[in-house]
Amino acid sequence: MPVTDHTSNVLAALLREFPLRARLERLDPDVRRTYGAIVSEWYGTAAPPQPPKFEPSHLAALEQADAVVVVDAGIGCYPFSAAPTGIRVTYLDRSCHAMCAIDALAIPCVIGQSATIDATCNACRRRLTIAVGPRNGSLSIDSNDIAVTHSGVSVMYAPKAAEHGVCNRQLCPLIVFVCDECADPGSADLLSVAAATVVAAQFFSFQRKYLPPKASAPEHA
Repeated sequence: MPVTDHTSNVLAALLREFPLRARLERLDPDVRRTYGAIVSEWYGTAAPPQPPKFEPSHLAALEQADAVVVVDAGIGCYPFSAAPTGIRVTYLDRSCHAMCAIDALAIPCVIGQSATIDATCNACRRRLTIAVGPRNGSLSIDSNDIAVTHSGVSVMYAPKAAEHGVCNRQLCPLIVFVCDECADPGSADLLSVAAATVVAAQFFSFQRKYLPPKASAPEHA
């Protein structure tokens, strides 16, 4: 799909609200390597990495930068949530929770594979299913490569302030899926799923360098 001014404006707003890549670039190289290991494990296994595997000071620095969220189940790392969120992404026969609607759409784009997203409408709780896959044989951050299939779903992105605390507590709850019956077509906060996928792909494109070797292709016994 073409990248519209509205899509570009939403991406700019998200980068302003949650400048994840910029924050990471300011961290010590060893801390960034730990971040890369966490991201790689998530994409490779769809399971939360466990804190004892990593240098505690590195995890503390990443938490301070809001690059990871450590909970009892393990280490969450945007776009992946270690705690249930009600947004489940299935890819390569693996399944995980995403932090928010845009994060869910990012996972198949970063990994370059088809995925199915199961969620509920944030307003009426109706079950929603979205399929994200390649248009021409592969997925990339190029919007022309992204094909999205769904039935009556949109994304609401409604940031309320220029600065937030922890993203998964303050910003992520504002980025949700809604069914078309509950969506206000005149709202400036409404995005088509296809447009939100373009935003997601571009926001998280930097994570591709951390992909494990087998994450981009199905594993066979």
